[in-house]
Amino acid sequence: NQFLRVLNDLALLTLLNGFEKDNLLEKFRVRLGGRDDIDYLTFCHELNALAGFEAGIP
Repeated sequence: NQFLRVLNDLALLTLLNGFEKDNLLEKFRVRLGGRDDIDYLTFCHELNALAGFEAGIP
């Protein structure tokens, strides 16, 4: 799963247990072109909000 690889590359995957990982996958899952995908934009916006980052500022 690409989303899990991204979390792993960001060193976030090891912080999650199975329940949390499954909930993240379900929360950000969207159906695109007849297949399941992840809404990365919403994920990034929510992650930035939780971290206290201002929108649009790297």
